[in-house]
Amino acid sequence: MPPWSTIIDSGPVPGSVDYTTLVLIHGFTWHAPVFERLLPLAAAHNVRIVAPARYDYPGSASYSATERERLARLLKASPESKDAFADAHDVALDRAREVHDFLCDLVRREPSLPRRADGGGIVLVGWSMGTLWATAFLAYAPDIVAETSESEGSALGGRAAPDLSSYVRRVVLYDGIAGFFGFEDPEGTYSPTRDQSLSGAERFDAFDAWVGGYYDHGERIGLETRAATPVASSLPGLTPEQRAACTCRTPWGEQGEGSDMGMIILWAVHGISGLTKERAFYLEPDAHRSGWEEVEVRVVWCDRSIWPSAWAGKRLEEELAAAREDGKAMRKVQVARFRGANHMAHWDMPERALSAFLGDGEEA
Repeated sequence: MPPWSTIIDSGPVPGSVDYTTLVLIHGFTWHAPVFERLLPLAAAHNVRIVAPARYDYPGSASYSATERERLARLLKASPESKDAFADAHDVALDRAREVHDFLCDLVRREPSLPRRADGGGIVLVGWSMGTLWATAFLAYAPDIVAETSESEGSALGGRAAPDLSSYVRRVVLYDGIAGFFGFEDPEGTYSPTRDQSLSGAERFDAFDAWVGGYYDHGERIGLETRAATPVASSLPGLTPEQRAACTCRTPWGEQGEGSDMGMIILWAVHGISGLTKERAFYLEPDAHRSGWEEVEVRVVWCDRSIWPSAWAGKRLEEELAAAREDGKAMRKVQVARFRGANHMAHWDMPERALSAFLGDGEEA
């Protein structure tokens, strides 16, 4: 398949030889145009903003019938099946290859793209469901590089792949929900995607209202503070034309049969989310050093977002603190609380969102 198509590109920063290329992977149903408010800020931040469309979204190719059949088969497979787990692992590896192929294509098309050593490099941001792709990419990048060196396969047209480890300097996991990191939601956690009382069309609207809301979970994130009812919303800030341009319901499907919905279920049922997080965050102490271990991770969670995202931030902080105390080998991983932000921070507060992606520290 051809690489993902680029939908948004602010272009090289005029006069700069050390700009950062910010590549944003969109989420579930809300796709690349939702990042358009970042574009006017690019040059002032010495950043080039690039947002592709994942497969099955407007502008990019659709998944093949073979891939859809594989996904449907695995969704019916027992979670206890070792063969199904191996196949599900291969699905995650293929999603990582999609990111790899897009970045290779970008570097090939832009030979003057600043590298990490130049002070620029690539910062890969996975937003919401896009965290699955970004995490998988970091988890499997060394393996993909090795296999590509042997075969020069996939979408690369037989040409030698560029050394992406000399470009990618940070992966940002932006407001992913708990399940995308391998954590179970606490009992009673609501999601419109699971609400069987709603018709397909009603779920779409309920999902948009859910992710677009602002919630008051409190200073200390805990089960006793979780808020289910939004007190404000990002949605009135979009015109009907903007909302139509930013959303695509095909990957959900009329009855939840779309490719994205299938990926979410597959990752959860077969334990792929936890596996890819483990591989992405933690390092084998005696493993061969390839350069990829120098890529840092920044988890940005929004404290007025939907509850599963706030819960993910809390659980990751706890997990990483315990891992450090135990002396577990890991790459540089930061967890940053984005105060006052909801799931649509890049739309409502784009300047702060850019700073959250590019900055350091435990608060954004």
